[in-house]
Amino acid sequence: MPKIINNTVLVLPSWYPNKTSPYDGDFIQRHVKAIALYCKQYVIYVVKDEEGKITKDTKTEIYKDDNITEVIIYYKPLRTGISVIDKF
Repeated sequence: MPKIINNTVLVLPSWYPNKTSPYDGDFIQRHVKAIALYCKQYVIYVVKDEEGKITKDTKTEIYKDDNITEVIIYYKPLRTGISVIDKF
């Protein structure tokens, strides 16, 4: 087994389990847990909360477990009424 010392892997997934979709990207979370046996993992995941179920503005949740830190940021997008702008 390779020995990794003092390294941290930053993970920026496009899918990751969260309160709006608890099974999205669960395989990515399992990979993070597997790699955490050898080095620290820092996950940042941003979730668009279209319906405002989690927050009406923004909300950040941080979970720490051994070598894994998960930061999940929820945000409710602002609506301008102009569909082209609202897509962004």
